[in-house]
Amino acid sequence: VKIEQNGSTRYVDLHVTYNASGQAWPEFLTVVLKIAGTAPVGPAIEFDPDSQAAQRIADLELDLQQTKENLQATIEELETTNEEQQATNQELLASNEELQSTNEELQSVNEELYSVNAEFQSKIGELTGLNNDMDNLLHSTNIGTVFLDKQLCIRKFTPAVTSVIKLLDHDIGRPLDQISYGIEMAHDDLLGHVRRVLESGKHAECDVKSRRGAALLLRIDPYRDEAGRTDGVVLTFVDISALKRAELQSRLLQMLMHTISSSPDFEVAMASTLANVCQTFGWDYAEAWLPQSDNGFLECCSTYISGADLEPFREVRGRLKLAEDIGLPGRVWSSKEPQWVLDIVKESTLIPHAEVAAEVGLTAGMSVPVIVPAKGGLKAAFGMPILVENSIEVILTFFMRNKPRKRDLKSVVDLLSPVGSQLGAVVQRKRLD
Repeated sequence: VKIEQNGSTRYVDLHVTYNASGQAWPEFLTVVLKIAGTAPVGPAIEFDPDSQAAQRIADLELDLQQTKENLQATIEELETTNEEQQATNQELLASNEELQSTNEELQSVNEELYSVNAEFQSKIGELTGLNNDMDNLLHSTNIGTVFLDKQLCIRKFTPAVTSVIKLLDHDIGRPLDQISYGIEMAHDDLLGHVRRVLESGKHAECDVKSRRGAALLLRIDPYRDEAGRTDGVVLTFVDISALKRAELQSRLLQMLMHTISSSPDFEVAMASTLANVCQTFGWDYAEAWLPQSDNGFLECCSTYISGADLEPFREVRGRLKLAEDIGLPGRVWSSKEPQWVLDIVKESTLIPHAEVAAEVGLTAGMSVPVIVPAKGGLKAAFGMPILVENSIEVILTFFMRNKPRKRDLKSVVDLLSPVGSQLGAVVQRKRLD
């Protein structure tokens, strides 16, 4: 570099080195100025401080002019933005006024909602009370009821129906054809009745019998909505066992009283009575025992058999004379209560007969029962007293081949006991005649 200083000319070597950054230092430039001993071989660069300053000033003025122009443009943009913000502020003020009016409207609507909510709360309380009343009514009536929808799915049921249809709380929503029930009716028959009522909208009812022996009245009614449209089906099971029993008792009593009254003598009356009772209830063998006041024994006065194969049993039974607590009639005589034997083989002590006991190989001198069912095929027995003024007038005894259940025999006892008490006077009059 050529330098003019104090009228003399000097040369300086300018050497610039770039140094890259390292682990211990950043990047930097090394500038070395060295006075040259001789004039350079090539052309030297003249350094004029004034021209450099003038160039620098020109550059700065240019930058300043550009900055002024940018600043002016920015000011204009700010003024435009300010105007837009003022317009937006006016819009916000208008919106605020609208919001205030809307808020007033919402407050009035809120007050109305409070009043409507109070009315709804009152109605909910009324509906809850009505629902509780309905539930308690359904529970207290002890009537089995099942509500079905259009698809014949369980909608609701009362606890009383669980004795007929095996339902649990989680069965709500299940189809009826997937539920087992305890009535003597085919599954398809019940579904057929239900579908006919659903399609026709007409009431239907029929008598059915539960597997426990109870007589039921099955009522199938259409479930109607508030518009009167059929929206499902209601099944109702009413226990009419007492009614059926009363009807059967009335018919049986009338038949027996007519039979006894129209019979020529007491033996024929008893034979007709035994035949009618056996044919009504399906018994195979029956006896009528009379207490003898002179000797204190029971004697058989009349019998009934359903077939000739039971004749040997009637022969051995006809020769019996029973004291109190001896045999089934003797127990009835002493207790004045109906008695029954579910299995003659297991309770053979209720059929004593010494002569027959010797024939079957039992030891002499012992009170041993005689099991005649091996010939007659009898399985169960039932004895019933007919009382007049609390004294036994006659004892009716019945046998059957089929082995019944205890509740079946109890139902027969419940049915025949009132009949027997009313027959007492008629039997006594016929016997006196």
